[in-house]
Amino acid sequence: DITGQVVLPMSGARDLRLLPHVNSRGSAYYSVIFPPPPNEVDWNGELGVFFESDWDFGQKLIVKGIRDGSYASYFTDITVGDALIMIDSEPVEDFSFDQAIKHLKSRLAAAKDSSSRDSLARKLTKKMAHRGSDPCISDSEKEITITLTFLTLEERLRRLRLAAVSTNEHRLSDEDKLAAQNVLATQRSTQIDDTVDSMKLLVDLKFFYQTVFIFVKPPDPTDPPHKIINRSLHWAVFFRQKGCDGHPWKCLDPGESTVYTWEEPMRSKKLSVKV
Repeated sequence: DITGQVVLPMSGARDLRLLPHVNSRGSAYYSVIFPPPPNEVDWNGELGVFFESDWDFGQKLIVKGIRDGSYASYFTDITVGDALIMIDSEPVEDFSFDQAIKHLKSRLAAAKDSSSRDSLARKLTKKMAHRGSDPCISDSEKEITITLTFLTLEERLRRLRLAAVSTNEHRLSDEDKLAAQNVLATQRSTQIDDTVDSMKLLVDLKFFYQTVFIFVKPPDPTDPPHKIINRSLHWAVFFRQKGCDGHPWKCLDPGESTVYTWEEPMRSKKLSVKV
């Protein structure tokens, strides 16, 4: 309902099927070991994670939430959507949901008790060593550790996508597969050049007789909406629209200039600048 002219940056079209999978955490699996080293944190024996079961895809323990201020929130890579797949060397899929939760709690409790005994043993060892005695710790007093192995949310989604693609391929006839390959080849040949990251369009909204008309055309290169010039001789300038923290900072080296359009035309027309 707002009329006027705005210049919008437009990203080049991409075929999403051609994009590689990206895992931002570097590995499909990771482990969390309890108890943590005593010199790092005073662990209270709790993980601080809420679990649920994903019946549709056979995952028994999915991270539903993480308690604020807990050990998991501060000292682990655990993220909502990750799946707990191993408790020590035992696969979680061998348990029911209730059995897995009960076993996890018992192993955490054992690790906490062992950590407490180990703390007392270290204090006793220091006293005995100070007196010149040789401390002896029995096997039953040695520290118990628990290793939790998780599957990342990114890897779970990647496997679901691969399973969906595999299922669809089995359902397609040979003629359908050939047609799909031809369409994909056509899309690749007509795809916008990857070297062109983005372009700008002038969008003009006009109101005529209870109707809003939208006119789209390339902006006039000789009359840009805004131009930013760095007149400094020694300092680079970084800038972006104020309040648009999700957008990257743009940089101007000394003496450079650039045409600028607002990242979010409907938001405040102010710039955040840092040098």
